[in-house]
Amino acid sequence: MAVGRNNFWALTCCIFLILLNVLSVSAHPSGDSTPDANNKAQLTAKEKQWLADHPTIRILIPDDVAGFSNLNEDGELEGFLVDYLKLIESRAGFKFEMVKHHYQEFVTGKLQKTVDVNIGTQQVDPLDQFQFTNVIFRIPLVIITRDDVPFVSGRHWLAGKRVAVLETFAPRKFLEEDPLGINVVPVASVKEGLYAVSFGQVDAMVNGLLLPTQIISSEHITNLKVAGQSGYPDYEGCLRIRRDWPELQSVINKALMSIKPEEHDQLMRRWIGGVVQQGVHWRSILQWGGLLGGGLLMLLIASVIWNRQLKRQVALRTRELEVAAQTLRESEERFRSTFEHAAAGMVHTSTQGTILRANDRFCSILGYPMDQIQGMHFRDLTHPDDREKNHDTFRQMCQGEIQHIQLQKRYLHRDGSIVWCNLSTTLLRDHQEQPLYFISVVEDITDRYQAQKQLHELNNKLQSVMDASTLALIVTTDDQGVIQLYNSGAQRMLGYTAEEVVGKQTPVLFHLEEEIKTKAAKLTQQLGREIKGFEVFAAQAEFGSYDENQWTLVHKDGSHVLVNLGVTAICDEHGQVTGFLGVAQDITERVKAKQDLAQKEENLRITLNSIGDAVIATDSDGNVVQMNPVAEKLTGWQADKALGRKLTDVFHIINAKSRQVMPNPVEKVLESGEIVGLANHTILVSADQTEYQIADSGAPIRNDAGQIIGVVLVFRDVTTEYAMEARIRETEKMQAIGQLAGGIAHDFNNMLGGILGSAELLEDRLPRDAETHELFEIVKQSARRAADLTNKLLAFSRKQPKEISVLDVHQILKDTVAILKQTIDRRIEINCDFKATSKLIHGDATQLHNAFLNLGINASHAMPNGGKIQITTDVIDLTPEHGPKNIFDLKAGQYIQISVQDSGTGIAPEHLNHIFEPFFTTKELGKGTGLGLATVFSSVKQHQGSITACSEPGSGTRFTICLPLATAEQSDETADVVSQRVHGQGHIFIVDDEKVMRVTAKAILEDLGYEVSLAEDGQIALDRFRENPDAFDLVVLDMMMPNLNGKDCFLAMKQIRPDIKVILSTGYTPESELLAMKAAGLTAWIKKPYMSGPLSQKIQEVLEQVD
Repeated sequence: MAVGRNNFWALTCCIFLILLNVLSVSAHPSGDSTPDANNKAQLTAKEKQWLADHPTIRILIPDDVAGFSNLNEDGELEGFLVDYLKLIESRAGFKFEMVKHHYQEFVTGKLQKTVDVNIGTQQVDPLDQFQFTNVIFRIPLVIITRDDVPFVSGRHWLAGKRVAVLETFAPRKFLEEDPLGINVVPVASVKEGLYAVSFGQVDAMVNGLLLPTQIISSEHITNLKVAGQSGYPDYEGCLRIRRDWPELQSVINKALMSIKPEEHDQLMRRWIGGVVQQGVHWRSILQWGGLLGGGLLMLLIASVIWNRQLKRQVALRTRELEVAAQTLRESEERFRSTFEHAAAGMVHTSTQGTILRANDRFCSILGYPMDQIQGMHFRDLTHPDDREKNHDTFRQMCQGEIQHIQLQKRYLHRDGSIVWCNLSTTLLRDHQEQPLYFISVVEDITDRYQAQKQLHELNNKLQSVMDASTLALIVTTDDQGVIQLYNSGAQRMLGYTAEEVVGKQTPVLFHLEEEIKTKAAKLTQQLGREIKGFEVFAAQAEFGSYDENQWTLVHKDGSHVLVNLGVTAICDEHGQVTGFLGVAQDITERVKAKQDLAQKEENLRITLNSIGDAVIATDSDGNVVQMNPVAEKLTGWQADKALGRKLTDVFHIINAKSRQVMPNPVEKVLESGEIVGLANHTILVSADQTEYQIADSGAPIRNDAGQIIGVVLVFRDVTTEYAMEARIRETEKMQAIGQLAGGIAHDFNNMLGGILGSAELLEDRLPRDAETHELFEIVKQSARRAADLTNKLLAFSRKQPKEISVLDVHQILKDTVAILKQTIDRRIEINCDFKATSKLIHGDATQLHNAFLNLGINASHAMPNGGKIQITTDVIDLTPEHGPKNIFDLKAGQYIQISVQDSGTGIAPEHLNHIFEPFFTTKELGKGTGLGLATVFSSVKQHQGSITACSEPGSGTRFTICLPLATAEQSDETADVVSQRVHGQGHIFIVDDEKVMRVTAKAILEDLGYEVSLAEDGQIALDRFRENPDAFDLVVLDMMMPNLNGKDCFLAMKQIRPDIKVILSTGYTPESELLAMKAAGLTAWIKKPYMSGPLSQKIQEVLEQVD
């Protein structure tokens, strides 16, 4: 029964609404009436002039809302809005350019910046961004539900429901702010929302009446209906106009005021009425009609129940009223809070102009306290020049001529200053349309106004600058490239006057066509759309606000001008591009100078890369700015990594002797301003620590004004040259020492020969007691030691001929060790470790014996308190892979390596490189000749070997000798050494300029059984030989003699008697001369000083030779 009673009352209400709808439709006649075309809007002269200056006014309207604005079969726009706009055009005397777009694009607002006028509403659109006309239409907001929803009582029915609303639809905020707690579901389109209702995804949709009914019909959605009014305010549509066109707002409002209400209603009935009827479901009406009939039958029964339900309905209504009252209180509280805390000033003014209420922001804008400003008349706060105009405007609003105003107004601050404000005012009316009071929103724009004023002044100054500028081209165009401004600098640069170019397109006049095409093709690829003509300048500037490129301009006389052209987009306050500013500077000479400089730099680069010297250039701060490949190689730095670094980072130089860092040459050049050179012994240490001996010079780099702007360093690697010079000096020194040593040895050998020979003869002839024998041994031993020293000098000077044979290195070392153990400090321990498996070499036993002996003696001198000497041998194999630059600087092959290590005091590092130099010694005067190691070095080199030394002070010294091992053929040779005296017979001719040698030799040979003749120089000997050449069996000939030397005497004797046998006795004859004399017939030679044994053996050997 309860359900039946509810259905009854629902049915009764529905029938009542239907009857009201039918009555309302029938109340408006459908016949057409012709609008009054003569009722023109009364425009001022200024407004008419403004329309003449703006012939094109673009308005955006939808083309797919049936009855409102849609395309007909001919593709033309028709509908209420179209006819209403035409009516406005006829009354105001201008034409709209209608821009058609689909409704979905229309409501998103994406296209609003492309037009001047749009459809909008003051209910939600931002008032500070647009101007609005009076209302031109109202669309009721309705609720759309499914057919199975029995009854919708209005807005309260939406409580807790899921309701679809267009996300871009202005009244959306009504539902979101409704305290009923509606679950708002935003949708992208009306169609999407309707289908959501149809499929049960939402309970209902709230939208304007027009479009849903059209879509329901066109999409054949049969289960939907327009359930009733939403209860929210109607959508009040008006024209939304650009903020900077207040004149157009005034013109359109005047046109609207000229349109009579019946004319407006006629258009509504013609276009909108039919659409509203499309939303009526006759099937539903019939169904409800049947139910009504049944309901009437039950009316009597229901009346009985009515009284019982009345109390319950009264209680329910009371609760609803309480909810409504609470909602009203909350709404009033929200309004009060919004009013009081708004960021803009808000004020309520009576129709007589008295301020009824104001918020704190309005008071702060004008500087008045709240209690003082309330009750003041608006004229007291208005600038005198604006009072009359403001009064007329408010009067028009009260008379209904104007619904809403937006204007700039000058208020008077309490301190007397002027406050510029944006004023937006609406007149609030009661339900009988009687004026109540004005509601105004006031925004303080004083700072903005002052800024605009300053900008205007700045623009005037800029115009003056542009007119005065003669060096820069300044051109402004509209958004299509039509020139609007052309300064004197442009006239000077291009030859055209302003009269010739203003109003014409820039690319046509003074740009190369090919350059335009090339730039256009490049931009087309970058931006993904075709770019042509003026767009090559505007495209990038439009997106990036500024674009700069190099262009070639064509002068009026046909010549070309290279410029840097910067293009800036000029935008209005809405961000819309209205034109472009181009500023260009002539860079023809700069480009030419740059090209010339680039060519010079290229020539310099080629030159620097071609020369053999290294070159580094720096700036005045010592930073590297350029370097050539040779400099890269020597410094170890790549140019790209060195540029910008300090020279001292790249060019690291030290003194070769002290190893100290040398002064920065750049600083020396900058201080002196002159060319400077590096000191001798300068070493460049590269990045990989390779060291190069360099020769260097630095010179200042000066600009045209003579100022030093940098330094150039030129240097080259002279490491090889220094080494060659050092070798030459060493060779010259050795030659000088050799000549000295040879001269000393010649005379000394003669004296030693006499001593040794006489000692041997006396030893044989005097009594052989022990004391005498010991004395003779002392004499002979001293003489032999003196002879050894002479032989060392001769070996060092390479004057002594070598006696080469196959030698056992281990045996020589054993003999040396035996001597050392008898002669050096007994506290020194000598140990041998012979690891070498091959020990035979090809060399001179005496030289090697002396070399090893010298090393041992030097080692003992380094250990005054005793120590150890370790002698080690081993075989090393230097393969070809080691090359000529192995650590021993030897050819490839097998070598025996002899190491002599002591535990002595060591050698100081500064002395280590000089120990093999002749006469270099660190010993006290009288304790060393300085020839020991020099002789060792010479002997080793003569055996094609090497000697190296390494030492650490306090830890001892190690000498390493490498000698080439004998080949298989050389190993088969044997040496037969005999030291006994040999008797013989024959006539021996002794020729020597030293008497002691002649007398000694004569006594030795006669004692051995020979007949001996003597001559004191070569000339005397030759004369005697010429007298009787066959009288002599053999000639012992000295090499160095006055008047006629041994060589010339020998050659002369050979001419006289070719078969004469000659032994050359020498202490100073180069080996090359000996070989030459041997080729001429020299039989043999013997070293001075000679003893009786070797002399007798050599004579016997020669005499026994068969010619």
